[in-house]
Formats: sequence, structure tokens, C-alpha cells
Amino acid sequence: MAIPTWLLGAQGDWVGRSRLFMSWLPEGERVRDSDSTLAVRPHLGGHFATLDTTWHEDGPQEGTLLVCGNEEGRATGGWCDSWHQNASVLTLDGTWDDEAVRLEGRYAVPGHPDWGWRIALRLEGDELVVAMENVSPEGEAEPAVEARYRRAN
Repeated sequence: MAIPTWLLGAQGDWVGRSRLFMSWLPEGERVRDSDSTLAVRPHLGGHFATLDTTWHEDGPQEGTLLVCGNEEGRATGGWCDSWHQNASVLTLDGTWDDEAVRLEGRYAVPGHPDWGWRIALRLEGDELVVAMENVSPEGEAEPAVEARYRRAN
């Protein structure tokens, strides 16, 4: 096994709500909630997992997170989605432990320094939480997505 036991145990289908934070919009329009699904699938004996998600923003959207790990707690991954990160896979690097998987990557903004993107996965009781942050070139982080899921019936 190379990803956390708790993530292997999260295998299956989940349903919940996704909250999208868009700080560039006018006050009152910055936070949007939608129904969301998540499917967690371990592969190759637990050496990596895919997390496939759906939500609604300007129409139906979907994304895939690939998480790989090693026995020393290092993690790598890739993120792509139909809404924003759809021209390439965002390469991620980070760590995992008994509480969370934490990944970070950088993406280009034409005419500006690169921005950062963080993804954290964790169990909180019977909820699986996926949190994403946008990180300015100056290192200031702000919430981008918080999705909370419960096992599908």
C-alpha cells in the first residue's frame, strides 16, 4: 500500500454539496453551492487512487484527481476538470498521513506570475472533505472549493 488506509477505506460512491468561492465576483455572487458526487477508486493494490467528481457551475461539470503515494508519506497527483483546468493536467506534489492528503501545484496566468493551487482530502467523522485553495504569487491563500460528501445509499 502506498496511499493512506483511510483513503483506501473511502472506496465507493459519495454524494454531497460543493461550495465554489469566486472572490472576483461582486459581493453576494461570490459563493455558489451545488449538488456534487464523488467516486473513489483505488488502483494497483492501493498504490494510487482516482477521485472522480461532478458538480454544477454554468452547466454540468466533472473533474478527476489522481493521487499516488509512497511508503514515506510523499504524494504526487494530477488534477483536471471540465470547468477550468481543461487544457492540461495540473501536476501536484505533497504529502499524506493518517489525517489528510495535501497536494500543491502551480498554474500559469498569462501576463502574470504563476499562481498556486492546493488540494486537501480528509475524513471528518463520516464525511469525506475535498478542499481546494487558490494561492496568489505572493503566497496568499483563499478558498476556492469546499466539497463535503457522505456515502451514497
